[in-house]
Amino acid sequence: MKKCMFTIGLPLILCAAVANAAPEKGTMVDSRDGKTYKTVQIGSQTWMAENLNFETKNSYCYGKTLSNCAKYGRLYTWADAKEACPSGWHLPDDDEFTILFSTVGGKIVAAKMLKSTSGWDEGGNGSDEFGFSALPAGTRSDDGGHAHQGVGAFFWTSVEDDNEEAYSMYLRYDYSIAGMTTSNKHNAHSVRCLAD
Repeated sequence: MKKCMFTIGLPLILCAAVANAAPEKGTMVDSRDGKTYKTVQIGSQTWMAENLNFETKNSYCYGKTLSNCAKYGRLYTWADAKEACPSGWHLPDDDEFTILFSTVGGKIVAAKMLKSTSGWDEGGNGSDEFGFSALPAGTRSDDGGHAHQGVGAFFWTSVEDDNEEAYSMYLRYDYSIAGMTTSNKHNAHSVRCLAD
């Protein structure tokens, strides 16, 4: 979309593009295991555009199925999530997720903007306008049960609430709103790393 300004009395027409620039996409290689990840710059932040899939002691494939790790990345306990990102990247804090929400139009529409265009239950797909491509990877509870695949995505933050719980960002199939919640640190959620 262009916005033009006409200068009266002069044969000059000035036009300026006012459309938002497309997100800058790239890749990064995790030197620890050689895996290549898509990346995307959203505003001033550069995010991994897919979930981390680096094996740690307390990380899991949804339903104990390796193909789920390949598609959705691994699910990490909070202690492992804090240490899982490769050099040059880190587990984001809640303020950094808030910046992301603001950049994509605010918390009210953030889930729609950040969710992938397929894979969410009951037509709850997003528009993925910024290339974040969040998939509904589900969670693993501290007792080893798995739930919410297709329904929700939960991403650890680096911020703890107390000795038992830490904060995570969540997206659901039936909401356009992105939210923050607390979860038991022994539950396992997805990790999205943010460039330092």
